[in-house]
Amino acid sequence: MTKQEHIAALSLAEQYFFEKNHTLAEVLLNKILISEGGHARANELLAYILDARGEKALAIMHLTRVCENAAASFEALYSLGSYLLTRQEYEEAAKYINLSLKKGGNFFEGLHDLGLAYIGLKKFNEASHCLQGAVNLNPLSFEALNNLGAVLRNLGEFSESLKYLDAAIKIDPGQSGVWLNKGVTFDTMGQFEDALQCYDQALKINSEYLEGICNKANTLQCMGRYSQADSLYRRALEIAPNDADSHYNHSYLCLLSGDFSLGWRKYEARWSSIDAPPYIFRNIPRLDSLKSLASKSLLVWSEQGLGDTIQFCRYISLLSNLGAKVTLLVQPALFSLLKDLDGIATITDSQPESIAEFDFQIPLMSLPLLFDTDLSNIPAKTPYIFADPLKASVWRERLGQKDRLRVGLVWSGGFRKDLPALWGVNRRRNIPFKKIASLQELDTVNFYNLQKGEPAESEFLIEAPKFWSKKNLISFVGELKDFSDTAALIENLDLVITVDTSTAHLAAAMGKPVWILNRFDACWRWLLDRQDSPWYPTVTLYSQQNPGDWDEVIARVKVDLQALSQSAGGGDSRIYDN
Repeated sequence: MTKQEHIAALSLAEQYFFEKNHTLAEVLLNKILISEGGHARANELLAYILDARGEKALAIMHLTRVCENAAASFEALYSLGSYLLTRQEYEEAAKYINLSLKKGGNFFEGLHDLGLAYIGLKKFNEASHCLQGAVNLNPLSFEALNNLGAVLRNLGEFSESLKYLDAAIKIDPGQSGVWLNKGVTFDTMGQFEDALQCYDQALKINSEYLEGICNKANTLQCMGRYSQADSLYRRALEIAPNDADSHYNHSYLCLLSGDFSLGWRKYEARWSSIDAPPYIFRNIPRLDSLKSLASKSLLVWSEQGLGDTIQFCRYISLLSNLGAKVTLLVQPALFSLLKDLDGIATITDSQPESIAEFDFQIPLMSLPLLFDTDLSNIPAKTPYIFADPLKASVWRERLGQKDRLRVGLVWSGGFRKDLPALWGVNRRRNIPFKKIASLQELDTVNFYNLQKGEPAESEFLIEAPKFWSKKNLISFVGELKDFSDTAALIENLDLVITVDTSTAHLAAAMGKPVWILNRFDACWRWLLDRQDSPWYPTVTLYSQQNPGDWDEVIARVKVDLQALSQSAGGGDSRIYDN
């Protein structure tokens, strides 16, 4: 086609396109592209036609051709970004939408969709900025208000979150999703009754709203209303029998209730859940049987938190006893601690350079399922983690002659800024320092600060002088560089009192007496209505009787600690200052 023929064909194709006569428009556009495959406007119009027909992949292909050119229109750039957003390709979506905004200036759809892309990337500050800009351009947009309210919750701005969600509700109270978002905000704030009211409103609008059913079940579980929660999980699975999130959420209640057989199976749904951890070794066959493990090379890899790794690395020796040559991949913070773990052939804190050397792989927390673990056969022998003897001896000399009971203290489980879904749990499991400081009244005990991680370490420096006036709290935290250092200090203590965090698992795996200060909505691993733990023989649980009531828990601890210190022959002694 000549240039003039191109111009004429394109003009007619555009006319057909705007008249919604896509069939004739497509014929002309294909003729142009046969002659000139990179024609920007022809590719752009054809992409819109293909998208309208549901052929998203072809539409993206044609728009990508357009957007490789610096002269691409902001409309084309935005459209490509928008298409990629629907495919959850968030990084590329954000790239092209950003380019469209730079070229065309701020416009509502661009800012709103860029906000959604940033949500997908968990860049909540950037998402908030974009969505706020979209709301400024269109203050009556239900979608923008609803999404902004959800993002602000993930930034911890709860009052602002509720403000924007209420504004969205005012515009359209008949949308179940906005009531869900409001419920989740109340949930994160620990206002469970308010959350239930929101979920009930969402379910009044849509009785089969899966997210509403599961979120209500999660909240009921936090409130200790387990039978009601179980009924709702089962209802969700009647509606969507294969829904991974429903199975995954239900697994926690099954495990908490001691139904390990069902719980471990459902727990595997984590790999398909909305917040799935990355399954990084799919190219290696997964170990699904304990038969014929002799001389097989097996990669066992840590997938979640530090405490989870410490708790479940106990299975490594069992695999080794079956003849497996085990390589254990752990977090860097645990490398020194676990390097001499019984049963491992190799330990690494980085991904192996070659996967060809492994016959099988398995995620660490899938081992209980593989071993058919139930309450009767938990491998609970401790200690299975040992302090470095040289490091322990250094601390023994450092602490000197013992003339008081030595007790380690941890009152905070830390804070993960990048995991807003855990903020509510963290808030409920952590104890304000001024409450734990009442233990100082026990002057037959020396307390040792084992609190690692921010913001707790900084808070300690500020709050200890205000709330702990006696000199029976000693802190060497600055010298504890990794878990092997912490283990060496713990080896020289008589008892560790801690909230549910990795230090609890460390001390318990070492066979040290551990008193766990346990929140009302206990983690599944501590089970229901128990003071002991089948996982750790030396653990005693001090659980809240009422949600949020740490005073009663600490009062019980003080009575028992006083009795322990007296039976151990504790009395007035000199204090070992840092």
